[in-house]
Amino acid sequence: ELKRLLSGIVPDEVGLLVSASPVDRRRSFAKWCEKNSDFLLVTDSSAGFDWASLAAEECRGTEVSFGPGVIDLLAARINGNARLFVEEARKLITYCEAPGGVIDERMVDLLVPAFGEGDFFEAAEAFFARDLEWSVHALRRHFFAGYDARSLLSALQNRNRLLIQLKSLVDARSLRISDRGLDKRSFEQSAARYGGIFGSITEKNPMNVFTQNPWYLGKLIGKAPLPNLRSLLDHQIEFRRAFVELHERPNDHEEVVRATILRCLSPGRAA
Repeated sequence: ELKRLLSGIVPDEVGLLVSASPVDRRRSFAKWCEKNSDFLLVTDSSAGFDWASLAAEECRGTEVSFGPGVIDLLAARINGNARLFVEEARKLITYCEAPGGVIDERMVDLLVPAFGEGDFFEAAEAFFARDLEWSVHALRRHFFAGYDARSLLSALQNRNRLLIQLKSLVDARSLRISDRGLDKRSFEQSAARYGGIFGSITEKNPMNVFTQNPWYLGKLIGKAPLPNLRSLLDHQIEFRRAFVELHERPNDHEEVVRATILRCLSPGRAA
């Protein structure tokens, strides 16, 4: 409908400014807008924005601070929306109101909903923390909040796909991971060595680990040891199976995803 209305505008008679955030440039409408307008991409998600200064401004006079990595996590969770960042930061500060309190990643996972088309769902965070109880409770909150199953399964697949690539690089001793997260130097060396196999590394691609932000990959890896490669491959098969079941059981989406999580994380399966 919007495309039809825009198509009817005569440029010599009417000037129209359209702004949008976030924008999925893979969608046909976004591609049409780029082709048929003076298109300008101001920023890509949270890249280049000084989130730390914004957080410091909100914390001023509260004796509350953000822990390591939390500001980046919050910016990713709200998909780079500055207004939402401020509102969610104020909420976290209020929750952590004790003098000297530190806002940690778990608070963000529990209190901040995912915004837009990002993949920072609490249920995904819980799954890759390999916490079965948290995953089941987060899944209930996911559906109660009105989110659908496909977006969550897509997030799980996308993350797991990257973990498969990361685990392969680690097993090949090309990539190093420490208590401090992903080793940036070995990541860059791996990209130089294997990047050509994956295609272009200049444009972000969910299929290519070398196009991802190293901070995001470090967050994805977490502090626990990576699961073995067989488990990660089994997870990917289970996610595909779940997508098929969603079509077969259109009224049981929550049950389908819950069963998938149980199969992946139940004792004896999570490794």
